[in-house]
Amino acid sequence: MTFKKLSKAICLISAGLNVGCGKYSIDRTIPPATKHLYVSLATVETPATITVLSDRINLKSNGTAEVGCFYQAAGGESATQSQTFTSPTIISSLSVAHANLFTPTSYMKINSMILRIRKVGGPSGNMFAQIRSSSGLDPSTALATSGDILISSVVAAASGTLTTFTLSSPYEVAAGTTYGVTLYPQSDATLDGANNFRWVTNDTAGGGCTGFPIYRASADAGSTWGTGNNLTYRRSYFSVVANTNGTPGQASWILTGRSGGIWSMASFAITENVGGISTGVVTYDVGSGSSSSTATYSQTGLTKAQVQAMTDLTGTYLYVRVNLSVSSPFFDQSSVSDGTITLK
Repeated sequence: MTFKKLSKAICLISAGLNVGCGKYSIDRTIPPATKHLYVSLATVETPATITVLSDRINLKSNGTAEVGCFYQAAGGESATQSQTFTSPTIISSLSVAHANLFTPTSYMKINSMILRIRKVGGPSGNMFAQIRSSSGLDPSTALATSGDILISSVVAAASGTLTTFTLSSPYEVAAGTTYGVTLYPQSDATLDGANNFRWVTNDTAGGGCTGFPIYRASADAGSTWGTGNNLTYRRSYFSVVANTNGTPGQASWILTGRSGGIWSMASFAITENVGGISTGVVTYDVGSGSSSSTATYSQTGLTKAQVQAMTDLTGTYLYVRVNLSVSSPFFDQSSVSDGTITLK
């Protein structure tokens, strides 16, 4: 707080008579002011790697990468599936669905899933895939749905066809949370025992496909899922294609205070990794000074906690720069939203 002592001559008037004049001292306190770091007003220092959205600043995607459970010919792949599996092994009616569970090791923004699909005979109509939440080993609520793919577009060979199911909009998944990727026939499909399709799987121990090993199947359109899966041997072949954000980026603010203003670093507040599921790296460079256009940073590479632990800074202007980055394999995202700080 800033105090100013003012001296003024004050005359007291009562009933039209001058009662008397005197010199009085008045203490005036300038109250603290909240200063805002609005994302909409940030200066983007690396426009090739930073995107400013309505509620956040985050890294711009620099490509995509694929991760999953890949086909390996030495692994004993079988299009007829395991004889010990008690659930439906082919999708031969509208009531049959196949699924696989996976638990991502990092945040991902998934654009599509690639499944290895084989047809038998001449099935017609379409198929589609979904990302679903999970309940135990069972896929549950639909979270994202792909466009339709013609079943007839896949081959009859035992190895099947790598088929890309593109989501209508990218979907964000959190590290350590289990999801289901499910494969369904569309309502226009015509299927029977001689004309059907299936998700190619691995039936042999030591097959090398260990990415996402839990396979499931349903005979009632996903209401319940089979419990006879062989967790040691049976593995569906699929992968997900997700955005990568491998190039760091920076954005900054110059906040206007007043001459001799004191910036309360303990009050610095900003939301990092907006939405709570990404875990990217966020650091800050901070400083203060008298220039309204040229920032100088006395401290660099600080975490938010380290900024809050700093000694208060004094200066007409406060300079704050945010540094966003993610670690390999670069599926993660790094972001900040609007922030505030108190000027004493």
